[in-house]
Amino acid sequence: MNYYYSILQPGMNIEEVHGIIKGQKTVYFCGDLIEVYYFYSTDETEALRFEIFYDENGKYINLLGEDSNSRTINLDNCQLGQIAK
Repeated sequence: MNYYYSILQPGMNIEEVHGIIKGQKTVYFCGDLIEVYYFYSTDETEALRFEIFYDENGKYINLLGEDSNSRTINLDNCQLGQIAK
């Protein structure tokens, strides 16, 4: 995840972000502005998970991970797949 923190830059469009983030087990889109990526497993208790936030113009804002001991990412109202823009 540290790699993505360092390589993703605010203002990148969705296509650029999707071109950089590879190797995930699955991804969900939550509304029009958030994606949740799962790495290493599709089980939420075992996966490395992080959220990608976009602004209303589809530009990358930031990435937020979670501690494996404190699961904070909620998939309510999320659907399987990436945001299509």
